[in-house]
Amino acid sequence: MKSILLSLSLLFVLLFTFGCGGGGGNAGQTAPTSADLSNAQFWTFYSSAGMPTNPSSLEPTGFEFTFPNLPGHVNYMQAAEPVPSPHQLTIVFEIDSTGAVYGQADPGDHNPATFHIMIQRAGDNYSGQGAYDFYRLWYRWDVTTNNLDVFANQGPITITVPLNDPTQWGSVFGHTPTEQQFQDTLANIANVAFTFGGQDFDGHGVFLVSGVSVFKVISFHVN
Repeated sequence: MKSILLSLSLLFVLLFTFGCGGGGGNAGQTAPTSADLSNAQFWTFYSSAGMPTNPSSLEPTGFEFTFPNLPGHVNYMQAAEPVPSPHQLTIVFEIDSTGAVYGQADPGDHNPATFHIMIQRAGDNYSGQGAYDFYRLWYRWDVTTNNLDVFANQGPITITVPLNDPTQWGSVFGHTPTEQQFQDTLANIANVAFTFGGQDFDGHGVFLVSGVSVFKVISFHVN
């Protein structure tokens, strides 16, 4: 009788440990509420030419790249964004340049060259058509303030990009998202990106005609 009771007790312990507890290691985990994307390995170039897979690392933190000459051009530098429904992006960057003259990869665009902050919803098919017009959203700031020349050789600059107002963002074709479209993008965010263009297109690419220009990101935080 005792052996039966011991066997039943052992069976109960095993069931409790492996049946109820199996997979329980993830049960208490929650989605991250902040992320540090300051490491070069998180970032890749997209829709660009003559660029490496990743930017170069800076010490002790951050990353950089040098704008290429033709036939190279840089369009997007993006990173996977792990924080669902983030509230803001905080970026510290600087641009070191000497005699830099930029050109536009798209003949329909023109100087001054600019850079932009973009967020991208998961599942984007890059068509920009219909609902996909709102799968990539660009932060709207005064186009005169995000010229590469304006920031050149000014030392580290901190910018904070709030993620709480859809009227501060524009779609692929420049439309303002509704509150629901904006929240859907934030809830299903896939990437954050720097994009480079001119006065008409935010991400159609920039190259260097002459001189040298290095784009440095000292830190990039999401919360």
